[in-house]
Amino acid sequence: LLSAVVAFYFANRASAQGAEASVALQTKEMQQDLDTARKDKDESDTQKLISKLSKASQVLSAGTRFLPEKYREKYGDIINKVQTGLSTADTLINKKNASGAKDLMEQVFDDFAKNNPVVDAVKRAIPAFEQVLKGSVPALGLLITVATIGVKLGSARYEKWKRRVLFAPITIAQIPPQTFDGITAKILFSSKPLLAAAFQPELQQEDLLTLESAANDFIRIDKDGLWQKYGARFDSEAAFDQCVLQFRQMLMDRELKPYVDSIGVGPAESYQKLMTAIDTLHEDEAAKASLDEFMLIVEGLMREGQPVLQIMEKVQQEMESHAN
Repeated sequence: LLSAVVAFYFANRASAQGAEASVALQTKEMQQDLDTARKDKDESDTQKLISKLSKASQVLSAGTRFLPEKYREKYGDIINKVQTGLSTADTLINKKNASGAKDLMEQVFDDFAKNNPVVDAVKRAIPAFEQVLKGSVPALGLLITVATIGVKLGSARYEKWKRRVLFAPITIAQIPPQTFDGITAKILFSSKPLLAAAFQPELQQEDLLTLESAANDFIRIDKDGLWQKYGARFDSEAAFDQCVLQFRQMLMDRELKPYVDSIGVGPAESYQKLMTAIDTLHEDEAAKASLDEFMLIVEGLMREGQPVLQIMEKVQQEMESHAN
């Protein structure tokens, strides 16, 4: 009996030790599987961050190319940091240090997110715009709309859109050939106070022939020739330049309006309201400077083939999320 009990005891003990060994082996295998899964996830997450940062570096380079030197220097440091981070991450991945590469990429990505030139430009523009627009058109919506229209108009019309938005000089070559009658000329010269003041006698006397001749001159004669012929009507050459620009802007609006309407004017509700808001920005130096900066960034992105509409959508989402 005693021998049977001893045999039973040692048999059960051996069985228990085998079970413990089996459990230990399974636990070790599970831990290895978990470690492999974490490593794979770290590598996957890191590759996603590398992809995002590679695109971000391209956006930075394109978006800041035409900015003033002070901004190019600032963002140049960020570009260098992103590129160095990408190179280091590749080295870490090759050394099987996926976790270290992931931590590095997350840090670099955070730095980029805090120094995104598009977001920075929008953040600088919004308070300047709001002070001038006074709620007539939402500042963020106006920025996104201006960029969206520029992209969707196509390259040829974009140049005209850019000149119209930035108040850049408009040459006679940039205006479609056309001929005005007296009634149309009267409407055009009556539309702007400076123009109306310059041609006040003709407008009061309904001298449609002179108005017709002048209107056609304004789109057929270069600025020097116009100054020689009509300069005496203006208080200064600066006032004359402004009147010529305003006259040609009206003609450009006639050309652009159907295309812009088909794209959409966003929160402005109408083409006229949109352009009035843009014109108002030019009355304030800070707002004008912010508009110039934003347009330079958008143009840089467009020239480099960046997905401007997607970038603007993300910028809008980020700004709205911060506002909430």
